Amino acid sequence: MSFFTPVVFKNVPDTYQVESDPTQINIVALTRNRESFNPLENQAVLDLSNSKPGQTPYQISERDILSPLEVKIARIQPTQVELSIEELIEAELPIEPRFQGKPKKGFLLDSIAINPSTIRVQGPKSIVEPIKRVMTSQIDLNGLDKSLDLIVQLDLPQNNILIRDQDIDYYTAEIRIKSLPIKKRFDNVPVYLRNTVF
Repeated sequence: MSFFTPVVFKNVPDTYQVESDPTQINIVALTRNRESFNPLENQAVLDLSNSKPGQTPYQISERDILSPLEVKIARIQPTQVELSIEELIEAELPIEPRFQGKPKKGFLLDSIAINPSTIRVQGPKSIVEPIKRVMTSQIDLNGLDKSLDLIVQLDLPQNNILIRDQDIDYYTAEIRIKSLPIKKRFDNVPVYLRNTVF
């Protein structure tokens, strides 16, 4: 029988991230337990205990195929996968607000502060290292006439970046609005002088 099985890894150092191209391979196998055989229970398991960062070809053989039943592997396609092994790093990045719109007429944006003001992330070195800041989702200032605090989402650049600040439940935008000075004109106002010698 022919089936596809995922490529998985074992003995990967905690500081590495590994991706496989392709992520699954095609196997033709023979078994006497055909009725109880479940292709989903099979895996191609690659031992990466001696791996190093970089692009590495990995030759897959019959001994890499794990199955709960006794099977004879007739064919593996492809017999080689390309592994991308990359170092994982952590970084503490400042959080900056992204906003649009204007407060209500007569009011002005005084400040926007994000609390906490930084975020600790972990991810592949090639992705995390170029990041200088993390932006919030869009904050709408239209029509605001008073200060308020909003829970905001963060726009992380890619799905394979993890937030390491596990003790932080949410991030808040502290928006401070102030009123503009009011100008009024008064006509025909009498002027009185005091302590004046004529």
